[in-house]
Amino acid sequence: MAKTAGALGELTQAVLELARGQGRLITAMSDVAYGQRITNLVVRSQIRQTLWGRSGS
Repeated sequence: MAKTAGALGELTQAVLELARGQGRLITAMSDVAYGQRITNLVVRSQIRQTLWGRSGS
């Protein structure tokens, strides 16, 4: 019985650590997505400025 309880405790700890790791991964992916959106906006702005600058010349 003690071995079963110990194994169950270890399994519980492993599942909790997995959940924490997934939480960190979700946060990191959210940060990457935010950075990609900002980069996309900057690139779009640069493209527009380039196109408008050429058409105005």
